[in-house]
Amino acid sequence: MSRHQKPPNVLFIIADDLNAWIGALGRHPTVRTPNIDALAARGTLFTHAYCSAPYCNASRMGIFTGCLPSTTGIYRDEPLWDRTRRQITFVERLRESGYYTTGAGKVFHGVFDYAAAGRTGANHAEWREIENRPELWDNFLTNELEPLPDDRPLNRLFDFGNFTAVPEAYQLFDWGPLPDDRVNRIPDEEVSRYVCDFLSETPPEPFFCAAGLYKPHLPWHVPSRFFNLYDPDAIALPLVRADDLDDVPAIGREWALSPRDHELVVGAGQWRTAVHGYLAAISYCDHLVGKIVSALDRSGVADRTVIVFCGDNGFHLGEKLHWRKFALWEEATRVPLIISAPAMRDAPKRIYQPVSLIDIYPTLLRLCDLESPPVDGMDLVSLVCDATGTVARSPVVMTWGRGNHSVRTAEWRLIRYSDGSEELYDHRVDPFEWHNLAGSHELEGICAELRRALPQQSNEPQDAPQAPSSSAPRTGPHFLGIGAQKAGTTWLYEQLKRHPDISFPAEKEVHFWDKRGDRPVSEWLDLFKGAADKQKRGEITPAYGILDTDTIREIHALCPDLRLFYSLRNPIERAWSSALMALERAEMTIDEASDAWFLDHFKSAGSRQRGDAETCLSRWRRVFPAEQMHLILYDDLALKPLDTLVKLASHLGIDGEFFRCISEEGLKRRVFSGPAMPLRPSLRRFLTILYGSKIERLEGILDRDLRHWLVEPTPDA
Repeated sequence: MSRHQKPPNVLFIIADDLNAWIGALGRHPTVRTPNIDALAARGTLFTHAYCSAPYCNASRMGIFTGCLPSTTGIYRDEPLWDRTRRQITFVERLRESGYYTTGAGKVFHGVFDYAAAGRTGANHAEWREIENRPELWDNFLTNELEPLPDDRPLNRLFDFGNFTAVPEAYQLFDWGPLPDDRVNRIPDEEVSRYVCDFLSETPPEPFFCAAGLYKPHLPWHVPSRFFNLYDPDAIALPLVRADDLDDVPAIGREWALSPRDHELVVGAGQWRTAVHGYLAAISYCDHLVGKIVSALDRSGVADRTVIVFCGDNGFHLGEKLHWRKFALWEEATRVPLIISAPAMRDAPKRIYQPVSLIDIYPTLLRLCDLESPPVDGMDLVSLVCDATGTVARSPVVMTWGRGNHSVRTAEWRLIRYSDGSEELYDHRVDPFEWHNLAGSHELEGICAELRRALPQQSNEPQDAPQAPSSSAPRTGPHFLGIGAQKAGTTWLYEQLKRHPDISFPAEKEVHFWDKRGDRPVSEWLDLFKGAADKQKRGEITPAYGILDTDTIREIHALCPDLRLFYSLRNPIERAWSSALMALERAEMTIDEASDAWFLDHFKSAGSRQRGDAETCLSRWRRVFPAEQMHLILYDDLALKPLDTLVKLASHLGIDGEFFRCISEEGLKRRVFSGPAMPLRPSLRRFLTILYGSKIERLEGILDRDLRHWLVEPTPDA
């Protein structure tokens, strides 16, 4: 651009949770996106574009800063604005350079409060702005209310009449047409109207105008005419293999199956209708993109306006037995990216090299003739305008949580998890990522080359809790007891609290981390104040066994020397004991409860999650060193209680001889043994199938023979 040319305008359109299912990419055979396809033909389509993180906030902060999560420290919902030495966003860079900045909708991260709508039965969800800041804009239209259909959920997967029983992940997991009388109140309609009005009223130049479209984010409630675009019986489902996770490391399996969306959706006969809902939401998004681009074309400034269109992250609809994003595979990370710019009119219409959304930052500033600060992204103008074929982008990196990265080249995808486990896929012959080649001796050179692209460090958020220094007084607990429900933790609590060198909070189970909400960490640390200097402070809350990895990392940052003990029980017995307790809470007798009632309990997400000791252990072990984790089997606790306590005392650093002073009768007395009712044979068969393979894998983890867990006990056992 010469000195006498005016800088170009920028129209930036970002769609929430839009994966690569657009017609121009051919990723779904029946998707209808004529307006996005026309924009792709008008500009340059980057056929293999990837987000920096499969999560709205982390991805968008990557876009606006041009940096990876390992640079910004933003892996999920960590804040940006109050950090020292934070990266300036390209919106700020444009505004300080004289651009008029305006926008509407979800540009920076925000959410609709579907939980509150479900609890109150409201027919709308209120918007909560999270990362947007008024100082970024000369004018901005914020989302307000999203209209919702009555009688939710339309897919009938849960009963919203008993909303407190609906897991959080399913409070927005719904699809179906929105009533016609509510269509005009859809926030995306208001976004498109605002942007179209701005473009039609002789906009001030140069301008940066951002349109943040919320769809196709869940729930897929869009006007019925977009559902009517598709024949329900002709909708193609993703190709899925039932054994697809067999060669996937534990972390990847955990991500894929937490929650078990695919099992739920397929079991309810909702897979095709769910895909129908997503396609309808995509076509609705496409309709709005068409309105906005048409308004630009009518404005008279289109020939001096850069258009950038992208999704913020991908989305699974059953691929690898997974739904939503939150993973490092192709579907969760691949997005559409289209750039149409006056300076790129003669550029190729398609670029096949993998690129990243963080490349938008330096690319946009160059197109606006502005200097970019050092960032992780690459200026794509040099790639697009390369006539020699010598310009190449380094491998694209994606991150989900600290220490978990994926590297993508034109031929390969390498995933390396925080525990060192890996996946390797050859996209030349395996576009669905069905065959994990990691561990192949012949391909070690490929893996080594791809590993060189991995981030060398993971930046901590500025406000992350810091581990106490060795010279600082010890705060917080020395130990945590976690584990399976009904695995003897109450008995352990009653025995340990007798010891003069052990201090517990007033409550038996604290439940801070699993029910934290907005409470500050200091509230948890304060629970352990007041103990004598020599006492070991701690708590026993079994529910901590199913905490997610990020929460466990936060605990580790606060208390890196924490001693842990994890109590395990035969998951078949645990499930039965838990079900009998639920029976009592329901004020039913065992004769009144049918097999179907028990099966529903066994199959519930909560019961299965608590019975999956393999996954729970892997989360804690990937954060805390093995020597800080002590495992207790309920079998040993029941048969050898004194020996169990002495070994635990050694692990905690207290005198185990104290427990020898307790009478044998006192040690063997169970605080709560649960109702002594035999497990029905029909239910045992189901639980044996449900947990059989998990028990076999636990044998390897614990190096114990657990075959007796699968055998029905004799009456005198």
